Amino acid sequence: MIYIGIDIAKRSHVACAMREDNSLAIHPFEFSETSAGYEKLRSRLQSLECDPGEILIGMEATGMLPTSPTNQEITSIKWESLF
Repeated sequence: MIYIGIDIAKRSHVACAMREDNSLAIHPFEFSETSAGYEKLRSRLQSLECDPGEILIGMEATGMLPTSPTNQEITSIKWESLF
């Protein structure tokens, strides 16, 4: 299992990925609240080369997330097509 954490902010976000043994699969990196930023996230996730069923993504619960561009970008990603 690979665990991905995303820290959501207004203009940019930080993500990283860890394996079950607590080693980093992807070192923390920043991506912007833009289409290019989400493409960066998508590219990093594709680099994991694993089954999407073995990935768990966690994000903080922010009050403005349901109506933010962040939520729209994240929900529009075809996660199963990343791999």
